[in-house]
Amino acid sequence: KRPMSTLATFAQNLTLPLVTTGDSVTFMLIYGMDTTADSTYQGKTFSVDVTILATQYSAEEDGFGNNDYDQDAEFSVA
Repeated sequence: KRPMSTLATFAQNLTLPLVTTGDSVTFMLIYGMDTTADSTYQGKTFSVDVTILATQYSAEEDGFGNNDYDQDAEFSVA
């Protein structure tokens, strides 16, 4: 359990490398109301945006047999 205010930085530097081709990673975001919340939040809505930045795994090849086509890829920091 963690306050909603910490979600922005919770996984900021989280890296989950895949070990071999075909492996997968599952992400789950589960949200529940604080049990001490009163009816102030009744009828309100909640939304979340998730961005996953990924690069090609070093053991994979693209459609042309190249395994380093994105080695210099840079991602902007959100």
